[in-house]
Amino acid sequence: HQGDGAGITHSLHNDRGARGTITLMAEDPNNATFWGALGGQIDVTDAGEDDDAAAAAADAETKLFHVDGDDGHIKVTEVPKNADGHFTRDMLDSDDAFILDVGSKLYVWTGKTASKEEKRESMAHAQHFIADTGKPNNTQVERVVENGET
Repeated sequence: HQGDGAGITHSLHNDRGARGTITLMAEDPNNATFWGALGGQIDVTDAGEDDDAAAAAADAETKLFHVDGDDGHIKVTEVPKNADGHFTRDMLDSDDAFILDVGSKLYVWTGKTASKEEKRESMAHAQHFIADTGKPNNTQVERVVENGET
């Protein structure tokens, strides 16, 4: 609500002894006061991509890899998405580890009963995956332990 925002703005202004000027705008995208404070309005030459299209592209990029070492040799295989095109919690196995690539970040999920080798190798494979796929070296890798998911 606009009234809620205005109330919070005035409260912050008063509580912190601000000396600035509060300007309330209506829903007018061409508000001269607003654009004047930013140095003037510009013409948008590239509106960017559609949010739904960006979400679909990000979802298509997401990949899940199974790290399995039950036979004494670590093997990493890609897990196919379900019929709806998604990954679900029941695809994860407590006895193994998994690497989830969401594009800008990797999650290494380790099951409660995964072997030490699977836990260690899943992190190593995540680092190799970053190099092999040309991701930036500073790509974040987050370890998630089973039942520690949020």
